[in-house]
Amino acid sequence: MSYLRLITENKIGADEEKAYNLCVSQYSQIDAEHAKATKKETAFRDYGNTVFRVLQLTGFVTIDYKGVMLLSPNENRIDFYNSLKSKSFSITESAKENEDEYFEQIGSFDSSFEQFVQSFRETENLSTNEYNVKIPQIIKSYNLNKETIEQALIKISSGNVKGKDCFWFIQDPVKFEFLLTLFVYSYYGDKFIYKPNYICDESGIPYSHAPGNIGDIEIYNKEKYWLIEATLIKAKTQQINNETVNLFRHIDETRNGSKYLTLVAPYIHDDTRMIFNVATVITLMQNNKSKLSSISQSTDDFVSAIKQKDYFVDTDRKTRLFISELKKTLAQVID
Repeated sequence: MSYLRLITENKIGADEEKAYNLCVSQYSQIDAEHAKATKKETAFRDYGNTVFRVLQLTGFVTIDYKGVMLLSPNENRIDFYNSLKSKSFSITESAKENEDEYFEQIGSFDSSFEQFVQSFRETENLSTNEYNVKIPQIIKSYNLNKETIEQALIKISSGNVKGKDCFWFIQDPVKFEFLLTLFVYSYYGDKFIYKPNYICDESGIPYSHAPGNIGDIEIYNKEKYWLIEATLIKAKTQQINNETVNLFRHIDETRNGSKYLTLVAPYIHDDTRMIFNVATVITLMQNNKSKLSSISQSTDDFVSAIKQKDYFVDTDRKTRLFISELKKTLAQVID
């Protein structure tokens, strides 16, 4: 009996007991190799949540919100999955229950399988093309506004994960990038083109972080190119090692106009800020970027600065101020 026929012939509405009894009665047709679920919470919450997360994290489904969450195949990856079905490979039942065995079997596949997977990466990297169309649709579907986006952004940055928000299914680091994108759009709108580099479904909801060696969020128009790097890292050593000098390599040199780089984190250590500022000067010297301004900000400071509506003027001023102070200090040392 097909799933559609099953739900058509069994009108159960919101009756949880009837729904559970139907699942139990039909379980042998669904999966004969596993024991029946004996608790409603397991059948409806635990199993359902696990399956949903797998589908979402692998990019298999697109998530639409119309008062309730609606799932459909992710058209951005449909060619990949159709091609994947034609491949001959398998994972043993024991490997499905053992993490080490699972990855050992995955690693034993020949190189042609890896090349096959990588051949679809370029298409996935284009998943945020025309994102300016998707952002307002997301804001409308989830009934968001400047205030609710700001609240969600501050919440994820603070590490307050109590309770479910409307994007509970997105992993925290990706959610942080996603909310930053929505927040900036809520103030600047279509004055810019938005190109976050996370991977998302066809509705624009992200399910994976940006690939390596590229920036997190690119925002640009004819006059400005703005790269926002987002991290939830709070430890000083990790910030310094991962979120300072290397970020300047992510700036897209092919973009026209004045260039801006912003690092946003829940907290910025003084040493992180100092190294970030020095890296700005070094980058200017090495590549003659006379129009580069940068700033590292805590999430709270970033939110406040965006709301002041003179963000770029202020970033220019602070960058030039640091350079001026550095010149004075160096002059005194030399003298």
